[in-house]
Amino acid sequence: MNKNIFLIILGLILISGCSYNQQPTTSIVAINEPLDVNVTNNAIVTQTYAHHEIHEGDHYYIDDKFTLGNGATRNILFITPACNLTKYVHLVAGANSNGIITSFALFEGSTYSSVGTIEPIHNRNRVLNFISLSSVYTTPTILTTGTIIRDEHWGIKEKLGGDNRGSEEILLNCGTNYLIRITSGETLNLINVKLDWYENGLEN
Repeated sequence: MNKNIFLIILGLILISGCSYNQQPTTSIVAINEPLDVNVTNNAIVTQTYAHHEIHEGDHYYIDDKFTLGNGATRNILFITPACNLTKYVHLVAGANSNGIITSFALFEGSTYSSVGTIEPIHNRNRVLNFISLSSVYTTPTILTTGTIIRDEHWGIKEKLGGDNRGSEEILLNCGTNYLIRITSGETLNLINVKLDWYENGLEN
């Protein structure tokens, strides 16, 4: 066969075997789950990562309500998971009161002689209901408060935190004691505290 004819035929074979519309022969494995779509209007359903953690079963909260007198304090001890568990606490701490003067302080690296009374932790996923790796106690006996990392004061019916996770969330260190201290500036001060957090790795 003429060499030139052979090269032409070979070229035609190669061209016919390639197509811009042809799917790649190497399969690609999707690493993300398909997007959720509303069946009524085909709108894409999205959720925040914190909300996603509810579905994963790793999102927790506590509610603590109490009445304080003028100058009285309420201490809450929050102990984060050990560092070898690679679980970190993404915390949003909020409170409100009917007092004219109330202060909210968060300390890191606190020490204690007694943890006090254990506080029940609730999982936001009531189906999976996993157990939090953190521990929370009220009325601990505090030896040293540690380093203050948040110090807020507010007046009558003003709420502190809890509404905007993007600006209020604090990524707590592992294996660390945190002290939340509420101080009242008047008598019969009704106060509500909510601690909301999920537990996941640093990359999340």
